[in-house]
Amino acid sequence: MLCYPGLFKFSCLVVFVMSGTACYRDAAPTLSPHGRIDDPRLVESSGLAVSRVHENVMWSHNDDGRPLLFALSFTGEAIRRYEVPGVENHDWEDISADNNGNLYIYDNTARMDDPLTGYIYAFPEPDPFVDEEIEAVTTFPIRFPDPGLDIETLIVRDSSAYLVSKPWDGSLPRVYFVESLEEGTAEFIATIPHRAMITGGDISVDGERIALSSYRALFIFKRSEQGEEPLRSEPLVCQLNAGQVEGISWDGDTLLLTSEQGNIYLISESNWSSHKAPFQVPPLVNVPRIELEPSVEIPLSEWESGAWILAKEGRGEQAVQAVQAVRARLAWSQVGFHVGIELPWDLTIAPLSEEIPKDLDHWFEPGRVYLMVNPKGDRPTDYGEYDRCVVIGRFDDGRIGGEARFLRPATVIEHRELRPGWLSVEEEGQRLLITVLKGTPGMGALEQGREIGFNLLVLGRDGERISWVPLTTLFSWDAPSLWGSVRLEK
Repeated sequence: MLCYPGLFKFSCLVVFVMSGTACYRDAAPTLSPHGRIDDPRLVESSGLAVSRVHENVMWSHNDDGRPLLFALSFTGEAIRRYEVPGVENHDWEDISADNNGNLYIYDNTARMDDPLTGYIYAFPEPDPFVDEEIEAVTTFPIRFPDPGLDIETLIVRDSSAYLVSKPWDGSLPRVYFVESLEEGTAEFIATIPHRAMITGGDISVDGERIALSSYRALFIFKRSEQGEEPLRSEPLVCQLNAGQVEGISWDGDTLLLTSEQGNIYLISESNWSSHKAPFQVPPLVNVPRIELEPSVEIPLSEWESGAWILAKEGRGEQAVQAVQAVRARLAWSQVGFHVGIELPWDLTIAPLSEEIPKDLDHWFEPGRVYLMVNPKGDRPTDYGEYDRCVVIGRFDDGRIGGEARFLRPATVIEHRELRPGWLSVEEEGQRLLITVLKGTPGMGALEQGREIGFNLLVLGRDGERISWVPLTTLFSWDAPSLWGSVRLEK
């Protein structure tokens, strides 16, 4: 949801660095996408349901806009597109299939006008090879005991349903059970014992297994020998690194996933049962150790290290021009980790804001410079408990400086500290030198040849963003696969 193509005009620069132990190389083998969604109108696969009536058919939808339902093959070819009659798409977050030939869509309106009510739309599954329209839709209002929940997971079993929250504050996801869709009362029954932003779920045909997806992991729950509900058990966990996965569904013992980037992944039982899920290895670039600390007065062309030019990736010629307009080099020394940048002539660093943004939607404003540090290095599965963010900009006296924001995992700012002592920021004309000092928590990686996740963003005057990591121009706060990696050479 925070992925941005590059555009040409800029007004500020944004830098993200995540430090800590990188887990990308050894946790699981790389699994290639099984297919890719080819319908251009399905711009964000927000939910997924494998048909229990038709072979090699799955259903998906966008999370807002027109109330469209898409029938796809398992490799992403478009079969048919339907407009769901009599309803609107306020915030469609998931779709579920039952064993009786019906489909159900959850509209996440509890985050909007009525903080205690969401809606489930139910209708008979059409035959995408024959039927041209969807029959009449039944709407079930769902009343929650807690207000304003972000629910992105719907799992229907017979005439009942599970709904799972997606917490943005680092708390444990909450499970709600609706015993009767017609009665519509959601009862809180459990929490998922892992911090995660749950984005989708599905139950197997026999009701014995439930799978939940998040940006960092898959969770597979099995019914216990005592017959206890699956979501009350301890799950099997698979680290996940496949972009922003939003949809998940069972096909027998196999799991299918879809991401906002349009990729489709197929995970066999042999993989998920051995804790192996799609794991895209991020680009890796070696960063040399230099003997002399670089200076902001020295042009990048005279650094001892090799240069990185912003990845020539994006949409159209303007994106290519834009990425050529900003150059950067990386190195490390006995002092710390250095990011040197040469800015375009018309790019200026904006002043620091006096207000702390209240939510993630307001984190990425024009005129900001951000440095992200994760000392603990545990982001691949859970949020980093010790995440912090440094905002770099100008103080009232016009000098460059930084403000450290300490996060309550992973998006809520708990408190902030001006001018942290472990950060150095210098400028000379259009050159900028940012150094994360050696004593910074988590930067022990400098002496151990470990990897550090890295991403650079440039924000334009109107909020346009271009992202820099090796080989990709995508960025996501929550999806590790959209970060690059740098290895600090000895």
